Amino acid sequence: MAVYVGRLSYAIYLWHWLMLTLWAAYRGLPIPELTAIEVSTILGATLVLSWLSFHAVENPIRQRRAISSRNSIFAATTLSMAMIGSLSFALYWNDGYESRIPESVRIIAAGANDKSALCSDHVLTMERLHAYDLCQIGAAMEHPGDDLILLWGVSHASALLPALH
Repeated sequence: MAVYVGRLSYAIYLWHWLMLTLWAAYRGLPIPELTAIEVSTILGATLVLSWLSFHAVENPIRQRRAISSRNSIFAATTLSMAMIGSLSFALYWNDGYESRIPESVRIIAAGANDKSALCSDHVLTMERLHAYDLCQIGAAMEHPGDDLILLWGVSHASALLPALH
């Protein structure tokens, strides 16, 4: 049994992460938050898919039963490349798979390079600080309780800014 599982190990390796990430994306949860039942079900499905791909894809190709001539190898390779190219083009055309990124992260990323026009010559005084007249960089805070970081300085502050993004 251990030898057979060893033979399936590459197929298991290929299928397990795909199954985990697709199910987590479907559920809208990070992988660590999946339940034990979900992970067990995914493991079972991974083993079934690994067994199927081992016997229906790997062995026939390795033993030259599925693709026996150069023409069929060329046709299969061309078809595979066309499918991957079509999928890549569709993802590029639609700006990727944006729904995988949470809305809150997309808002922050959209404002990551925003800079106030005042930033180039903005001098922070106590009056400006009390009036909340700051040189804001990045997306605006959505809620009053959001975290706020005040980065004080000139060239050193600019050097530290990328670490906060």
